[in-house]
Order: sequence, then C-alpha cells, then structure tokens
Amino acid sequence: MEMLGVKSVGLSLCLEKGLPLGSGLGSSAASAAAAAIAVNELFGGKLDVSDLVVAGLVSEATVSGYHADNIAPAIMGGFVLIQNYNPLNTMRLPFPSEKDLFFVLVSPEFEAPTEKMRAVLPAEITMKEHIWNSSQAGALVAGILQGDLEALGLAISSDMIVEPNQNKEA
Repeated sequence: MEMLGVKSVGLSLCLEKGLPLGSGLGSSAASAAAAAIAVNELFGGKLDVSDLVVAGLVSEATVSGYHADNIAPAIMGGFVLIQNYNPLNTMRLPFPSEKDLFFVLVSPEFEAPTEKMRAVLPAEITMKEHIWNSSQAGALVAGILQGDLEALGLAISSDMIVEPNQNKEA
C-alpha cells in the first residue's frame, strides 16, 4: 500500500491455502505474493512485476528473512534466477514449452521454518564444496534453458552443502 501511495485505508486480507505454516515449502512467500498482487489490483494495478516482487520481498522479510528465492517465482512464474539484491535483479529463465516437467510437493509432518533450517547450515564451506556447488548451479541453469530434464535433475540432486549426498563423491 505504501508503494501505491495509499495511506489512509485500513485493509484486512484473509488467505486460505493448503500449505501448512512452517513447512519449509515457501508458503509464506506464496502468502506474500498473493497479498501483493491482491492489494495492487484493489488499488488500480499500478505496480509492475518487479515492484510486486519488491513488495512481496519486504513483506516476506518480516517472516523468514530477506530472500527472493520463493517470492520472485511466486510472482513472476517459472524459474527465476536472483542475480543481485542491491539493487534487486531477477532473471526469468525460460523453459522449453514442449518439455513435460512435473513437480511433486511433499508436505512434511513437522515444522521446518526457513530461519530455523538455515541456522543448521555450516558457517563455513570448503573451496571444494564451493566449486562443486557453483558448477551445479551453472548446470541447473543450463538444464533449465536447454530443457534437459536429466541435467536438471542431476544438478538438483548434487548438492554438497545444504543437502549433501553422503554416498556420492564429487
């Protein structure tokens, strides 16, 4: 509302969603995206997509930190690369439409809030881990742009830092 210049209106939104709170599945970003889009439409739809991402990002920051990894794709759709935060620079990565890509959502039976989950990540990583994960990030982007489902799946499942596969050696 602040970005729209609306100052003298009270507003209450009610959102129903099928994702549990604290699921680690981006549910707070989905809520922030829905609110940003709804408020924008209620007051004339003046904000463009990048402004909506910023509005959602600011809202999301109060719940789970200032990160656009979920809010940007929730608003922009598809795969989105976050290149920079100051200033925010996002890039939508086109995926070939003739390829069939399906996502399976698994809802955990326990709470996994982003802040708590990020707190268990290592404070430092080795150069080997950094190089490996950087190459997998590049392979992920290449897999998306080329529509290579095998490369995409391999890159997603080859993390050495956040979800390391103990049975695999880089």
